[in-house]
Amino acid sequence: MRKIANCRRMLMTVVLGILPAALIAQCTNHTLDWDYREFFARDNGTIRTYVSLAQSQTQYYAFGANRLTITHNYSTNANVAGVNAGHTGETGSNGSGADVEFIGDGTITLTFASAVSSLRFSLYDIDLNQRVNVSALNGASNTNVNLTGGANISISNNNTANARATGANSTSGNSSTAGNVNVSITGPVTQVTLQITNTATNRNEDGEFWISDITACSSGSFPNNYYSVSRPFTGMPSYILTSLDGSFYYVDPATGNAKLLFTDAGHNRMNSIAYDPYRRQVYYTYSLTGAGNSVNSSQKTLRRYDYNTNTYGPLVNNITTTLNIPTFEQGIESAAAAFYNGNLYLGVEGGSQYTKSIVYRIDLNASGTPTTFSQVYAQTSETSGGTRLHDWSDFVINNGNLYDFDGGAVSSLANMDFYRQNLLTGVVDNYTPAAGVVPRQAAVDWSGQLYNVGSPNASASGTISTYNGTDNVGSAQNITYNGVAITGSWGDAGEAFRPFCDFGDAPISYEGADPTWGLAVHEPLANLSIGNTLDVEWLKRGASTTEDTDDGIPFLPLFAPGNPHYFFQAQVFNNTGSPATLIAWLDYNANGVFDPSEGRTYTIPSSASVQTLWVSWLYMTGISPTLVSGTNTYLRMRIAPASAGMTTNNPTGYFDGGEVEDYRVRVDNYPLAVNLFSFDAKVVNKTAVHLNWEVSGEDRQSTGYQVLRSRDGQNWENIGLVAARQTSGKQYYELLDKHPYQGVSYYRLLIGRDKYSDIRTITIGADQSFTLSPNPARDQVVISVKGQTREQADITILSIDGKVVYTAKQTLSSGMNTITIPLSKSWSAGTYLVQVADASGTRQQKLVIRR
Repeated sequence: MRKIANCRRMLMTVVLGILPAALIAQCTNHTLDWDYREFFARDNGTIRTYVSLAQSQTQYYAFGANRLTITHNYSTNANVAGVNAGHTGETGSNGSGADVEFIGDGTITLTFASAVSSLRFSLYDIDLNQRVNVSALNGASNTNVNLTGGANISISNNNTANARATGANSTSGNSSTAGNVNVSITGPVTQVTLQITNTATNRNEDGEFWISDITACSSGSFPNNYYSVSRPFTGMPSYILTSLDGSFYYVDPATGNAKLLFTDAGHNRMNSIAYDPYRRQVYYTYSLTGAGNSVNSSQKTLRRYDYNTNTYGPLVNNITTTLNIPTFEQGIESAAAAFYNGNLYLGVEGGSQYTKSIVYRIDLNASGTPTTFSQVYAQTSETSGGTRLHDWSDFVINNGNLYDFDGGAVSSLANMDFYRQNLLTGVVDNYTPAAGVVPRQAAVDWSGQLYNVGSPNASASGTISTYNGTDNVGSAQNITYNGVAITGSWGDAGEAFRPFCDFGDAPISYEGADPTWGLAVHEPLANLSIGNTLDVEWLKRGASTTEDTDDGIPFLPLFAPGNPHYFFQAQVFNNTGSPATLIAWLDYNANGVFDPSEGRTYTIPSSASVQTLWVSWLYMTGISPTLVSGTNTYLRMRIAPASAGMTTNNPTGYFDGGEVEDYRVRVDNYPLAVNLFSFDAKVVNKTAVHLNWEVSGEDRQSTGYQVLRSRDGQNWENIGLVAARQTSGKQYYELLDKHPYQGVSYYRLLIGRDKYSDIRTITIGADQSFTLSPNPARDQVVISVKGQTREQADITILSIDGKVVYTAKQTLSSGMNTITIPLSKSWSAGTYLVQVADASGTRQQKLVIRR
């Protein structure tokens, strides 16, 4: 049933003059409108197959930012008739449209999580001497109730905590207002109890009565600009999430270019995407898991992908048994989802047997685990004749408004709508789409711009277009992946997304005029890096070379004061198939800025191997080095695809692909000629770590080697100093760490004052139920994995950018299993992720491939 929005807004308004000014400012009128909510009840004489009596007797509703619990003690199926429009005599009452019907004597209680004021609702068809006692409490204190009645209603004990309404000894028809009772409680009030007694029946009356819409002034609010945490850096796309078949992508709405986030190898259809941009987690469900890609009503698993750890798996195996959320003949396979204000909003779709589709607000605790739920919004899905009135394409939430993209019967372009519910007030507006517009998957970017995403069928290209918030969309932009328009099953779309990036870590002065959003930042690109390691993080972490694992310069020379030249060797890796640009800046004049004149540019061809090149500032003119001995300056290197157009004018700013590395350069005449040939670490007897290294070029000024250890690769401690022998030729040194950290330890050497070795990573007490050997590997890797029982496992290998390069099914036996996987020559050198998914969950290990 639809209502005129302006009329609904008038019904929402209360006489604010009776409330204290402070209270008026602190609350907002909300209406629980039964046209857009469901009350679980009977169907064809029995409690519906998918709703238990217990679920009917305790129901939870979002009431603005508040929560309303409605309980009752009606234990006979026939006495709970649920939401319908059977009573139409509503003139002068506190409601309109559909109401909740009960039959006979019983007790109904409304409980608000936080006190509300100016509570109003109506009871209909109180007749044949039927009596209603209305009592109210605010915590443990009584609160007065005011009742007004129709022509056949007598009121007693009015304006007390226990007011009573009694019907006349006659019947009131369903179109009559004579048996209506208006309830008004100024409050504050937290609980209202309705006790219905003395119900009688005759041939015209079965004891039925209805509860209208419920309106009150409730505290709390919803945030604006909630997704601004995903604000892109200057020049970076405003990505949104979507899914296609079994994979998840982040899409640039301006161009349609999509990048792969991850693939869930467990199924080929995904749905109900919701992205938490604060915890950086994607919630989703499987869809069409039945035979022949049909709906499976038993599928009730809520899943989650953790972007921080690149892991995925079930979060809640069954939302009905775990959270007590009713689901219907669709399970949770064919619905929708959104994430807003720290809550997951999950849609559960009805069908021919259950005629409403429902959105639940699921509350999460500090660790992101679902705890409680409340019904937010509901829509009629089908009529008794099977006509599809509402069919979720998707919904999205922004600035306290829920936008429902109703695809209706898309094949005939019938019954399609855009709905908008104000979460704070409960007001619902609907808009008929403009000619040719089909509501599909809904998305929102960091600025609050809404989008319509998807395609008419699995063989058509996906598109993305802006949505204006009412009835229309903008021009469609084709969605492409690696330059090719992609087709398939568009399961859902989600919220604003910003990927992890690599940042410079030089002091803030080097980040230009806008050090917050215009700093040096790169999105990672497979097979393009400086050195072997690419750091990705959410934000720039600091101004110290210990913040990032920068390994592109194996040996960083000192800068001699007054010297007109400086040079070093850098290692880069470009196996993208296209040229890349490497630029280095050295702050010669110590002004805290990387000036364009201080930059040096190099073209890096594509190669399957790491490339070494000399980077030099030889006999520079026009620059007078002013660096003083004993101070420091900074060096920056950036690599990006040549097509990106990076020049020496770009020491800061965003580039799609590549890496930035910063180094602190010591200014000193102190010679440091030591060359490090090797540095290795290995576990001894599962309890200690043996470190060894080989050097040459020592002289009398070579003091020694500090061995540094870290828990996180960022904060380092000195665990030993090994004195240099100050002898020419190759020298071999070692140190035994008898007390390494449990879990992961990072090690590196500090040679002299400013030269660091590469970092070595060691794990003590690792999970031996899943190991890889050798690691690093060249031609093949052996997976050792422990099975609990005889079971099927999915083995997946992914590249650093999430692309699946290998997948297979393997039968595991109880105990340890050994699986040998050849490494294809087409896989370039780099870091990969090996995942084994079985009944116990998903386990993963990093694999390094060297060529």
